[in-house]
Amino acid sequence: MLGSASLASGVATYATSALTAGTHSITAAYAGDSNFSALTSAALSEGVQDFSLVISTSGGGTTSVTATPGGEAAYPLVVTPLDGSKFPGLVTFSVKGLPSGATGTFTPASLPANSGTTNVQLTVILPSLSAARSHRSPFRGGPMTLGFGLILLPFVGRLRQSSVIWRSRLLSGWLSVALPVIAVAASLVGLAGCASRSSGFFTQPSQTYTLIITANSGSLSHSTTVTLTVE
Repeated sequence: MLGSASLASGVATYATSALTAGTHSITAAYAGDSNFSALTSAALSEGVQDFSLVISTSGGGTTSVTATPGGEAAYPLVVTPLDGSKFPGLVTFSVKGLPSGATGTFTPASLPANSGTTNVQLTVILPSLSAARSHRSPFRGGPMTLGFGLILLPFVGRLRQSSVIWRSRLLSGWLSVALPVIAVAASLVGLAGCASRSSGFFTQPSQTYTLIITANSGSLSHSTTVTLTVE
């Protein structure tokens, strides 16, 4: 028995969310009283429809994707009606947990009512490394700061104390030291740009994000979790 309800002006109303997807045979029964006899209604066929949302494993689909800044990550999904060949409601999609500056796009963006089993792809577009660091000063940290610090440090005190005559001599000596240091600093900057994707002195460590993909239709909501590693 699903439950019971009291009569009010000859009408009893009962609501439930306990029915699973599929077809159910439901009857209403009245136990009877001193005025009315017991009675059971004819069976009513009630169809409950639902859908599933999973990663599509066909074609190499996976729940874990690795991408680089400025690149893309694709997650193939499949939406399947659980009872019958079509789902009667509109299905919309959303994703949470994206890296800062990244965007997620679903293709198709939604499924209209009465859609059958449908393949859907989530594409995550990552911001470039330069865009992610655009708010930072170009001389904040890193080999450029180190290079200029090495160049200027030995001469700060001496420049303040030098006379006009000695400044010319000091400049000559400064250049003989500064030029090799500048070359070393430039080499460090070049190495930073050409560093491999693995974690190291010049690179950002890889970071893994947990993405929650959700499909909604009215009060129905189904989610699946995937991971995105940015190197």
